Amino acid sequence: PESRDDVPPENVPVAVTGLRFLANVLAACPAEADAARFLTAADKFAASPNKTVRLCVSAVALNAAHALRARTAPSPPDARAALYRLAASVLRAGRVYEAEPATRVLVACGTGLWVERRDGGAGTAAAERDAAVAALRAADLAGFGTAATEAAEDIGRLLA
Repeated sequence: PESRDDVPPENVPVAVTGLRFLANVLAACPAEADAARFLTAADKFAASPNKTVRLCVSAVALNAAHALRARTAPSPPDARAALYRLAASVLRAGRVYEAEPATRVLVACGTGLWVERRDGGAGTAAAERDAAVAALRAADLAGFGTAATEAAEDIGRLLA
């Protein structure tokens, strides 16, 4: 996907509105929303230098994870893969991330792992999951604050 990391200041309101729309659709209509497409769209903004854009990206990730959790049928592997890709992108861009968006994305990643376990690994998103876990292990979580560190520890327990 084409990167939108360098959103010019005059386009920030449009990016924020679009990302909030995606997050709200995922929250309001979890069964109807195409989480994979929404996550792929949000991933284009994952390393934005704008704090508000980063918060909106993390809201899309968190709402997508909750949408996958709310499903009664097994979650689509492509949606879990997109969630893991977004989590890895956010963690790799950690040099610009504050505690709140990082914590949201870590909670989303942990929820995705829980959903995968609940669904018995239906389908596969193994490569993306492994990349997200590698990014998590490589991230300097101390800079993200205690909430992010606790979320990462919870993910570690899910993987054990």
